[in-house]
Amino acid sequence: MKLWSRNAILIAVQCFVVAAVACGQAQKVTITISAPQAEVKVGAPILLHIVMTNLSQQDIYVPKNAARARAERYYFISVFDSEGNAPPTTQYGKAIRYPGAEAMSRLMVILKPGEKLEEDSTISDIFDMKSAGTYKVIVTRPSPLEDNVILKSNEISITVTN
Repeated sequence: MKLWSRNAILIAVQCFVVAAVACGQAQKVTITISAPQAEVKVGAPILLHIVMTNLSQQDIYVPKNAARARAERYYFISVFDSEGNAPPTTQYGKAIRYPGAEAMSRLMVILKPGEKLEEDSTISDIFDMKSAGTYKVIVTRPSPLEDNVILKSNEISITVTN
């Protein structure tokens, strides 16, 4: 039941974000993702680089994890194979998706206008991506500036080869 509710909320939020962008509203904060390696061997760590940029004219306060390499604590990372299916979630991935399952280190950083917050994640720690194929990755996070707004990153592809 929880999974259904969460997916319904995620779909509704994504539709709201698409509607907001379609209306021409400029984003005040953006998320851009990239992968240091667009192609990796099965079993190798799959790294993701996440950059949040403050395009507003005001300081924003952003919670982040103490470890730069654990961005998944404050970002919702979605991965889908070429058929649109999410790969299985690892034990660690399950722990971080449910509040209270694992303790977090929290820091609050101030992002001044024009500044960027750069963080990393090893998505192969979150998802079982041991099957060869191409995976689509996208990241979302609640806006630190606006209530009820979910920020959505660009979409990237990562290919896992034998």
